[in-house]
Amino acid sequence: MRRTVGFASCALLIAGCGPPEALREMHIAYNTRKWAVVTEKFADMGRPRTLDAVSYARIAEAAGHVYGESKSPAYRDLAIQCYDLAAAKDPTLADEYLLEKADLLLRAAEPNQALTVYRDALQINSRNVPAAVQVARLLMDAGRPAEAAGMGQGLLAAGAPVDGMLLHGFLVVARAEAAQKHHDAALKILRHARVTGPPAWEPDILYAMAECYDGMGENGPARSAMRRALALLPDDPKKRGVFEQYLERLEGASKSTASTPPTVPPPADTPPTTSTSIEPTVPPPADSPGARPPRQDDATAKATSMVARAITLADEGKVDEAISLLEEAVQLAPKLPAPAAQLAALQVRAGDVAGARRTLEAAVQNMPDNEILRQMLERLKAEDAPASQPGG
Repeated sequence: MRRTVGFASCALLIAGCGPPEALREMHIAYNTRKWAVVTEKFADMGRPRTLDAVSYARIAEAAGHVYGESKSPAYRDLAIQCYDLAAAKDPTLADEYLLEKADLLLRAAEPNQALTVYRDALQINSRNVPAAVQVARLLMDAGRPAEAAGMGQGLLAAGAPVDGMLLHGFLVVARAEAAQKHHDAALKILRHARVTGPPAWEPDILYAMAECYDGMGENGPARSAMRRALALLPDDPKKRGVFEQYLERLEGASKSTASTPPTVPPPADTPPTTSTSIEPTVPPPADSPGARPPRQDDATAKATSMVARAITLADEGKVDEAISLLEEAVQLAPKLPAPAAQLAALQVRAGDVAGARRTLEAAVQNMPDNEILRQMLERLKAEDAPASQPGG
């Protein structure tokens, strides 16, 4: 269960008498994870309705475990009944007990009933994040994105816990908004998630942003977001494969579009002028763990945070502020590749190719072994070369 109570607190009195032996044995069985024994002891007591909320919650949990192993409807029904009894006995934790009941119904492949119970939990406590997330997810699964998006306000107001469940909720609601073509609302939620959550959330948020830009027909910003997501993604072969596959699809779509020559060829990889995200003419940085200085360095940590903030500013159209912040980050951590690479990318986006070249030349001088920065500089020089030649 999400909430556990020690055995000592369960030495309870029933009808003014000391706890019967079967009740003591039941709690001992729970503490030793003998789930079937818990349900047997409850049966030995005649399944009384006079126990406390914790006892009923423990019986429900044990019955749920037995149901998972046996798939016997009798144990599922026992668990559901005891969760209801626990909620009735302790209204202060009723939303938690209903949450457990809904989770059980979901495991029992009863999503409609689970959805109803999750909503019951939210009626009791509108800030129950797991219940809100599950409601949004089930509504999306049912093809009801407008209702799923309605859960967003509650999640945006949530203060704690800031964990994986909250991130999942932000992603589900953002996709619900995007499914309705409300891309600005989706990006707003994702930006809120970036500010709210830890750095570990960044790859998943960037993936969702890429999906949103892709849905808007903005292939450049989508590719930029996916490259940054891959650069920040920790060692996770399964997830990396999914991310790489999506980036390959985006790259393929970009090449397909580029195969039809425009009347006036635009600069390479230039996104639509309506976009407010960073899309460099040169490849974005491979801010890989191997190239990154140790996180315990205060300057490095601050510069990394400044880069993330600058990306957000650029996404919001505050390009000048983003450039200023990145320039400060470069000064703060001159041997960190991400600030220089992102600064050069944004300078190219702003039309300051000479400034981008100076930024990359200084970065390569500070980090001569960084192959990614070197490649970025070489590509920038190659693209700039025709304009600098006589008759170019």
